[in-house]
Amino acid sequence: MFLANFELKDFYAPNNPIDIAFRVETEVGALIVGASATASLEWTQELPGNTMLEQKPKTKSVVLQECEPGYFSGVLKTNGPEGYYHVHILIMFEERSVTYTDTIIIETI
Repeated sequence: MFLANFELKDFYAPNNPIDIAFRVETEVGALIVGASATASLEWTQELPGNTMLEQKPKTKSVVLQECEPGYFSGVLKTNGPEGYYHVHILIMFEERSVTYTDTIIIETI
């Protein structure tokens, strides 16, 4: 089993970046080197009071870079419509994978 600790803000403004950075480690805290990771931004629904979309926006994905051994980073762009989104982080190492999912809101404030 391996773990990744990352934090996202709850709210983002449209067209602002979502910076993602984390380290991949074992349950006892040893860095895992040689893993791969992707992040995706999936629209889930409109905000209350917003007009329903005729078509769900496409999911955006980015391959995260291992900037140092065991450390990953990358940027997702929030250039879709306002709404609720899931951010999925998929980490793969050898024959194993783990997915983390968090919900964010993209809204003009």
